[in-house]
Amino acid sequence: MNSIGIDLGTTNSVACTIQHGHFEYLKFSGKDLLPSAILYTKGKMTVGAAAKRKAILNADNFISSAKTYMGDHKQTWSIDDKIFTPTDVAAEVLKEIFKSARKFFNNDDEIQAVITVPAQFSFDQIAETKKAGKIAGFNVKQVLAEPIAAAIAYSFENTKPKEKIYVVDLGGGTFDVALLESRGKNFYQTLMKDGDRTLGGDDFDKAVANLIMRELRKTIGVDLSTKEKSGLNANEYSKTLQKLYNEAEKIKCALSNSETEPVDIINFFPYQNGLYDLHMTITRDEFLAEAAPYVRKIENVIRRSFEDTNFSEEDVDRVILVGGSANMPFVRNCVKKFFDKEPYSNMDLSKLVAMGAAIMADDELSNGIEKHDIISHSFGIEVLDNRMEKMLQQNDEYPCENTEIFYTVKDYQDSVEIRAYEGENTEDVSQNRYIGGFVLKDIERAPAGKEIEIRFSFDESCILHVMAKDPKRPNVYMEIDLDPTFEQQRSDDEKVKPYDIVLLLDNSGSMWNSLDTAKDACQKLISEMIDTSIHRVAFATFETNVHLHSHLTNNQQQLINAINSVEVGGSTNMTDAFEIAYQEISRRKAEPLVIIVTDGMPDNSSTTTNKAEQLKRDGVKISAIGAGKVDHQYLASLASSPQDYYQIIDMNGLADAFKNIVNGLRL
Repeated sequence: MNSIGIDLGTTNSVACTIQHGHFEYLKFSGKDLLPSAILYTKGKMTVGAAAKRKAILNADNFISSAKTYMGDHKQTWSIDDKIFTPTDVAAEVLKEIFKSARKFFNNDDEIQAVITVPAQFSFDQIAETKKAGKIAGFNVKQVLAEPIAAAIAYSFENTKPKEKIYVVDLGGGTFDVALLESRGKNFYQTLMKDGDRTLGGDDFDKAVANLIMRELRKTIGVDLSTKEKSGLNANEYSKTLQKLYNEAEKIKCALSNSETEPVDIINFFPYQNGLYDLHMTITRDEFLAEAAPYVRKIENVIRRSFEDTNFSEEDVDRVILVGGSANMPFVRNCVKKFFDKEPYSNMDLSKLVAMGAAIMADDELSNGIEKHDIISHSFGIEVLDNRMEKMLQQNDEYPCENTEIFYTVKDYQDSVEIRAYEGENTEDVSQNRYIGGFVLKDIERAPAGKEIEIRFSFDESCILHVMAKDPKRPNVYMEIDLDPTFEQQRSDDEKVKPYDIVLLLDNSGSMWNSLDTAKDACQKLISEMIDTSIHRVAFATFETNVHLHSHLTNNQQQLINAINSVEVGGSTNMTDAFEIAYQEISRRKAEPLVIIVTDGMPDNSSTTTNKAEQLKRDGVKISAIGAGKVDHQYLASLASSPQDYYQIIDMNGLADAFKNIVNGLRL
């Protein structure tokens, strides 16, 4: 049988097969790496390197890094007459791999594939990946966690009787770590895993792009952080950003091997009745300084992965680096410093995952390999007071199952609704992902407290089975296999009330040491806490001047880019910040909310109070967050009520304050 292993990456994908005992890689325009990007124009689909080349002229028809949104059923791209979902983009990339595989094998036999996913991928993300593989034409044998694939590839040629392997996998858009125990070539057990689904090589591209944009602001006064500030029209701005990020990716890679790198972008953008040519130099030290927040995130994830476990870094026998972005020297140094040992990277880091997948795709080689993986996220059911009762715990080894007895809450009810969720929040079920459910009918009518038996089981194919039955009535029984590729909707009476939210962030000089932390929390608010398909958000910062970075919008990526562009400024012009909020809220279509974050006092407290009172008189809710040694009594007076003021020690507590606001309003 034809078999192939596929590392479906955020930035690049790799496809590997084993022929006569040797790894062979499919070629795409003569190269082993296929850029995970598509371009759709005039009804024609282009994939990979050609799509990236053509994107310079057709930036609005180009989609890259779609894996970042895999499983997000609300994320779509509209190009010409066609709508693309993240699964559609993945399927197009996989179709290109299928086409190359068909040519390589030179027969019409079925092609069996193992496709890898990040360790932190959720239930529905795994299912969407499998769905994309099937659409492309593959017989998807299994979806395999990337750290396990990497460990299998390493042990294939570096066998030891027994060892604990720590995998550090920094891909284009995701960051995974995992501790595995291997016993020779045939036994792999995941002991723990962690990661950050929003961190990857793309962030380091942004760091380079930020350096270039800063140079442009300093030398010629052009600000490319937003279309409005750039002065370019929409088409010119899209093309300019495409050129910028193409160059940023090249510079990032080059700085892995050199201390300095020239930046040359010819015909960069329209400027003074002509086209501007950029010439500058970026040093590795400058790059490292700009990328420092992302390096700290890597360190924090590694450190966090050992918390609440029985393992420590001393238990690790071998550290493996995986992913093209792990080639960056400071990533290696960060890992080396933490574990006090040199990480293994003597194999091609960009191909390790595909190699492991190829081994598992080959029926003969994979025969006898035992792999024991663990659940990335807990599964549970909704219970009284909008809480979640966990049925299967995060890090449980699967296949696994658990049966519990629950009790009815109303007298003589004849049915009970079972609602299944994935996530870790037991106090507020709405903060977890709803993945499906059903109604068990014809239960015995009895006083409240009647027993209902519920079982959750998760099998080797990553399918969740949910069963409920009435112990007193054997025929009253229901079991379903939840289909995460179907977007479940809550009933009409549970729909969330939409808000128009203005987020005001202090970026005055006093924030110089904590702005990165505040920006991380703001990005988390937008990407993880607020459903931007329901709520619109505007973002502004205030120092001596006030900058409206984004009008009210549902565009999550636009908001994240805006937050990422913020730099430290001067004093604290809170008055004009509230004025900007007032102007923006005047465009509202939904319930208005202003969230203000500061670590200082306004330049003029009386006029600031007047502006805040004007907002409140207009029916606007104000939530205020004060950090450090500020006048908390004054800041609390700006909020709509004492309950709407949140006092934090420093910006490390900002994400939790945001979470409290979101939970209180059920955003």
